[in-house]
Amino acid sequence: MLQRHLLTLTALILSALLQSQIVLERQVLSCFAFNACDEFCIQSTAGQIDYSSSQGGELNLTAGFEQPNGDLSISLNIEVKFNSCNSLYEAEVKNLSGCTQNEVVRYFWNGVEGDSKRTNLDAITNLAVMTDNGCSFSADYNFESMPVETIACDLVFYNYLSPNGDGDNDTWRIDNITNDKYIENEVTFYNRWGAKVWDARDYDNIEKVWSGKTSDGEALPDGTYYYVVKVDSHEYTGYVELMR
Repeated sequence: MLQRHLLTLTALILSALLQSQIVLERQVLSCFAFNACDEFCIQSTAGQIDYSSSQGGELNLTAGFEQPNGDLSISLNIEVKFNSCNSLYEAEVKNLSGCTQNEVVRYFWNGVEGDSKRTNLDAITNLAVMTDNGCSFSADYNFESMPVETIACDLVFYNYLSPNGDGDNDTWRIDNITNDKYIENEVTFYNRWGAKVWDARDYDNIEKVWSGKTSDGEALPDGTYYYVVKVDSHEYTGYVELMR
């Protein structure tokens, strides 16, 4: 190995003496360096834009490589789901590869920067991905022409309520109740003896929502309460544990 370096060095010296300067402008496939700089040094690093020069006596050496023209590309796959509740899509970038290792990756959905996952997208969506080292990806998608998973729009009921003001389970939610299919509804709560304590029409999780009180606004004691939800020609029943 040492003999090979010496031969290479001899060739560079002879060429330099004839031309006064050597410029290596193509990509260096492997790193090489001479640390003994009594007269001159040669060094280069593959894989990044790195031009370096050393001079000793009449010798001037420059080493580096040319950056490829155009943006470096990123490869990726996306996972798409159709939300049947709002007839919109949600997509997530999967299997990101290319020149993204140890780089900051930025995602743009229809020109708006966000995370690798985005909800409430229209069927026609543009995705652009960029890194801080100049790599990029951009594509227009038509989700209607792609195989996508459908997210069912079912009602989800919870069986715990803790209206203590900590922002967690302070009110009783019904997931998807505000969907057009379920917005006309009737919700009634009963205590353990079957007496009605609260009811409302068009439950919406915000203004019309149960927070552990009677219809008159009085706080109910901790315990088990039973609900009946009538919606879309169906009746759903269950229980809720109230605990402050």
